[in-house]
Amino acid sequence: MKRIYLLLLLVLVIPTGCHTKEGKEKKKTVEKPVPVRVAPIRLKSLWVTVSSVGTAKPNMVVLIKSKIPGKITRIHVDEGSHVRKGDLLAELDPLDYILAVKEAKASLKAAKLTLKEAGVTLKETQKDWQRYKRLYKKKVISKQKWDHMDAAIRKARIMRDLASARVSNAKVALDIAITNLKDTKIRAPFNGIITKRMVDPGDRVYTMPPTVLMVVMDISRVKITSDVPERLMPLLHLSAPAYMKFDAFPRKIFKGKITRIYPDVDPITRNFTVEMGLENPKLQIKAGMFAHVQIRIKKIQALVIPRSALLKIPGTGVYYAFRVIGDTVEKVNVETGIHQGELVQVLKGLKDGDRVVSVGNARLRTGRKIMIIKEGSTT
Repeated sequence: MKRIYLLLLLVLVIPTGCHTKEGKEKKKTVEKPVPVRVAPIRLKSLWVTVSSVGTAKPNMVVLIKSKIPGKITRIHVDEGSHVRKGDLLAELDPLDYILAVKEAKASLKAAKLTLKEAGVTLKETQKDWQRYKRLYKKKVISKQKWDHMDAAIRKARIMRDLASARVSNAKVALDIAITNLKDTKIRAPFNGIITKRMVDPGDRVYTMPPTVLMVVMDISRVKITSDVPERLMPLLHLSAPAYMKFDAFPRKIFKGKITRIYPDVDPITRNFTVEMGLENPKLQIKAGMFAHVQIRIKKIQALVIPRSALLKIPGTGVYYAFRVIGDTVEKVNVETGIHQGELVQVLKGLKDGDRVVSVGNARLRTGRKIMIIKEGSTT
């Protein structure tokens, strides 16, 4: 009975195992194609670029100092104030300088009167000199008298010239006094923003050493300075376009150009400095902001692939893509070059005309069937 029971058990078990294996094989053969989008590999124009980071600096920055000493009576601006060239920033007590102008005017008047007097004296002396000259020729007067008269006219001329010089000096002194009076009103040297104010009404300002009243910056145009490796120096040139992004405006790209290439290389870092000009009419970019810079060097023709078609082997720098072969795909390692926007240059692994999976590639493997739902283009 035992033998009969075992035989029946074997008969029941064996067909069950065969059925399971057949089910798996059947399931394997009906694996559904993966829906994907594909894009062709094509030749496109790409920019060769130099990437760097930089810092925004103002177009101009000036420390406002007074040309004359005095006590501040009024301040018309504060930190953050926008000013135009010539706007009044601060005023000094003008009383001493008003008095100095009055004194200079009086000195000039006196100098002019002295000059007038010297002119009259010279005119009278010239008449006497002419008369003495005639008399001396006729030998009516002695040579001693003639010599005295000749010396007198030379002295009269000197006094006239001296008085004229004093008038000139008095005019200069008056000009200086008027200028000093004007300088009691301190004005903006250019359009800009007051970034710092160091004084208050009642403070005294000095010229030795000079007192800094405030700081004015012009950021209507900013300069972006960036350090670049010396090996890239031959590639860069003045007016090369530069595209910049700032962390404060992550979705906006600002366009500038190279305005200066510094001639020296830092012996420690082996970098040289590039300066780029950037128009800033809305004053969005502030001094000190951090910039991500892409400097365009030249255009080249390159095979490109959509960035979305590239996958990366974890923990490595190896990229790969899935090339379309009929209704299946093949995994291909790809060597890349320039990354520009949504396009990546292909150096090795693919050729012009190949098609790659651009969407839906995460679940693929070599030999997996696909269903193309959209034929894209590499733009």
